[in-house]
Amino acid sequence: MRSANWSIIIALYLFLAGIASAAFYGGTLAEVLSGGKYRRLTLWGNIIALPLIVVGLLLLVVDLGKPLSFWHFIVSNDFVPMVNISSVMSQGVWFLSFFAILLVINLVLFLTGSDSLRRIISYIAAFFGILVAGYTGVLLTATSVPLWRATPFLGMLFLLSATSTGIAALVLGMKARRDTDEELMHLLDKVDVKVIVLEILAIIALMIGMAAWAPSALQSLVAGRYAVAFWLGVVFMGLIAPLAIEYREMRIGKATPGAVTLSAVLVLVGGFLMRYVILYAGQVG
Repeated sequence: MRSANWSIIIALYLFLAGIASAAFYGGTLAEVLSGGKYRRLTLWGNIIALPLIVVGLLLLVVDLGKPLSFWHFIVSNDFVPMVNISSVMSQGVWFLSFFAILLVINLVLFLTGSDSLRRIISYIAAFFGILVAGYTGVLLTATSVPLWRATPFLGMLFLLSATSTGIAALVLGMKARRDTDEELMHLLDKVDVKVIVLEILAIIALMIGMAAWAPSALQSLVAGRYAVAFWLGVVFMGLIAPLAIEYREMRIGKATPGAVTLSAVLVLVGGFLMRYVILYAGQVG
């Protein structure tokens, strides 16, 4: 089990990988559950995910310092493809690589109109997207840092946060494309409300684990150096405010354009800060 002293580059990588994976599997799930009605969400998820995953991989290379070190997670010294089952980092690099390749294939199939094959590739890519979203939390639990090992729910927290930020990215993508489908916006609001509630429960479980296994990190998180970023950024901006906005939208039965945009932006800000504070508070004491 390794120790860790990771930089803000890793926080940004975790954030981008989460958005990318969830934007795609969220779009794919919407297409499947709607019987193809929301097929365009898979395309938008693909368009959002591909550049973010590429940037994420580049950030990993930069953080390693030596670009050739990246390839050691994929191939042996003899350049033979290799998966190190005992290395969470190696597994993650393979997940990311497969996901990126499948996104390229899926986008090509979209452009060529090969819809039957494209749907199959979408399902496979969505599966790898879920693995990427959960892996970003599991990667931290594989270290010796007490906060990150304090609860088995860290992977679930990152998966839920990724799902919420992915939905936010899809909403902003719709706004950028001037898609005014209120029914779809309302549906995304309803899903995100449920995801945010589960995310709050996962954070509570994390804090209970921290109280037992990482009290100094918990102190830093809730009352110390990272308290403002946690309470104002993660809890209020990233969870409570979007939950209140989206719940109101559900109650009135329609999506207000300005409120939807504000909620999506707040979710993205909170999603990044959640990774930032967990990454840095975990390295305290």
